Parts: sequence; structure tokens; C-alpha cells
Amino acid sequence: MKMKFFRYGFGLVLSVILLASCATKFPKYTPTNEDVSWEMGSSTFPLSADEAPLVISLIRGNAKEALSVPVTLDADATIFSISETTVNFAVGEYEKQVALSYDYSKLVPGSIYNITLSFPAATAGPGGWYELKAECLMELEYEDYKTLSNLQYVYSPSSGVWNYVKGCAFSDFEGAKGKLEKAKGTSNYYRFTVFDGLVYQFKTDGTGYLVIDKYPGYNDRVTLLSSGRTNSNWSIGGDAYYFQNLWGKYCAVYTDTSTSALMKENEIKSGHVIEFSGWFQKNGKYCPIPTHTGNVYQDWVVD
Repeated sequence: MKMKFFRYGFGLVLSVILLASCATKFPKYTPTNEDVSWEMGSSTFPLSADEAPLVISLIRGNAKEALSVPVTLDADATIFSISETTVNFAVGEYEKQVALSYDYSKLVPGSIYNITLSFPAATAGPGGWYELKAECLMELEYEDYKTLSNLQYVYSPSSGVWNYVKGCAFSDFEGAKGKLEKAKGTSNYYRFTVFDGLVYQFKTDGTGYLVIDKYPGYNDRVTLLSSGRTNSNWSIGGDAYYFQNLWGKYCAVYTDTSTSALMKENEIKSGHVIEFSGWFQKNGKYCPIPTHTGNVYQDWVVD
């Protein structure tokens, strides 16, 4: 009898415990303030010639009451402004938009403008952003400037002389043409297109080198590696080509085809030679063959 009672009594107690645990209500998140945040904490914004305002969302998680949030812009006031300095939320309204306007005529090509949008930190929710820090870049507009003619060289350690690469895959492109463009309003921002549309964007740095630059719309077949080197990939007629620039994100600009004197001004001119140095492959095979000892120097002469 005692055993039966223990068995059924224990079962009853266990059932009560299980039912009680299933009925347990876990606490819900209750905002302790207005729970406001920018949609992001940082970003990069392109600035275009049409001067279309940049629209940024301000959001909140607690919409039980109407709310006014003061917004501050830290930026060059002669160029940037915001649509409102106080954002007003109605009851039940979770999102409002702030428009950032700018005067395109006052932008300097190639310059980066840092801005910060903020509201009182005490209004931000946990994990929210009370500051939005952004870099604004003037979109560069390119126009036709010069054409390019392709030459290829390789250094031969045994003879110590420069030789054209004959019978090597790079000779596939000897005499090929490319297009050189210059950004409007600048003398040191360039873009050139070669082969099947492989695009490089550069800026000169006044030391005789071009620095590969990244701007919105940049061709994704040019990759900047963590090692500092630059990879390029393209294909022509079913053949796959690859070039790794050992000068990293730089290439040299010489005053003429002797490649003995670096250009010291910012502007590229006719007769100058743009040169890459690195390892080259065609369909997975290095050139020079059979190894990549002795770098291939890829030269483009400005017509």
C-alpha cells in the first residue's frame, strides 16, 4: 500500500512540477528609455552631381508616446546641411528620415569629407547608435584623355638585359590598345581600360607612382590583397589571364620608354610609360616558363 501511494503520489507531484514549469512566463524586454538609434553606426556615402539628398533613417523601439529628438550635424556647414534639427515621432511611429543635403559645386574632387550625425546618448537604446559617422566621397566623372599602347618586357638574370617577351603568353597583347581617362576638374585622378574591359583607377602622388584607388563602381576584377599586392583577372577568346602586381597597389610612371626616369609631376602626358611589375599566368601557367623567376614588366605607353 505504501509502495502504491509512493508511486502515485510521486507521479502527481512530478506532474504538478512539470505543469508549473510549462506555465512559467519569461520576462519581456521593457525599454528603459525612448530606445532610439540610427540605422547604422558608420557608412560611406557617394556624393553625386545631381545633388540628390542622402536619406538616413532614425528608428525607435518604444513608440507608446510622441517623442522629439534633437539631431546635430558635425560637418563643414558651408557644404552640408540636414533637413531638420529636431525629429518628431508621433504615437505609434517607429521610423523617421533625415535628409542630408550638400552643395556639389563646393566639393573638391578626390577629397574625403567626414561627417557625424548624433542625438543625446541618454535617448539611445541598449546596443543602439546615437552617433552615425560617415565618409562622404565626391563621385569622380571621367572623360576621354589619351590612348595607350601595350609593350611587354622581362628581365633576364643570366644576360642582365631587358628583352621583349617573345613566345610567352604576354606577347598575346603586344601592341594592344587601351583607353586612358582623366577625372573632370583634376590632374591626378585617372582610369584606364584595357583588354576586355579590365579597369584600373589611379591617382598620382607626385613621386612618379600611381596609387590604385577604390571608388564606387570600381571594377571588381582588380583585388587588393592583405599582403599589399594587387591581383587582376581577365579572359579573351576562352583563355584566362592573371597578373599579380608585386608593387602592391602602385605602378610606376616613367618619362619615356627608356624607363630610366620617374615622372615627378602629377599629370600624365603623351610619351609617359605606365609600368607594372609582377607574376603573370595564362591558363594557370606562369610566364616566363616554367617558373615565375624573373618578373614580367607590363608597360603601357601613353600615345
